[in-house]
Amino acid sequence: MKKLEQIRQELKEIKDKIDDTEERLRQLKNQEQKILKQDIVKRRKFKSTESSFTTILKNLNYDTQNVTQNVTQSEGQNEGKNDGQKLKPKDRRNKIVKLMKENSNITTIELSHILLVSVSTIEIDLKVLTDEKTIEYIGSAEDGYWKVNK
Repeated sequence: MKKLEQIRQELKEIKDKIDDTEERLRQLKNQEQKILKQDIVKRRKFKSTESSFTTILKNLNYDTQNVTQNVTQSEGQNEGKNDGQKLKPKDRRNKIVKLMKENSNITTIELSHILLVSVSTIEIDLKVLTDEKTIEYIGSAEDGYWKVNK
């Protein structure tokens, strides 16, 4: 009887540790989201005069490293190369599925940074993949994850 009580007590302690770990993981995910959002905010540039206010945002649709490299090259040197070009939608969606298989908790912001496209483009791709039943989102917005079906 004592052994059963001891096992129950150990089981309770393990469950408490799991709950604490899950709570810490949630906190870290929230912290990561805040940092990513702050990073986007930091990249904003503002200009203001007495009569106008202008906001300059970085376009995530372009790989700036390759764009600047391509600008310095002549047209003849650049023919036939694929540097700096965006992925086609189908290729981008395949890459999203691959990234979700590697990390089921990946966010739209992370995907947009990795694939160098806007968050709205990622959202459109996720809608298409969800409608095709290729992927599905399980759980709440805060604690959910992506499940790859195909």
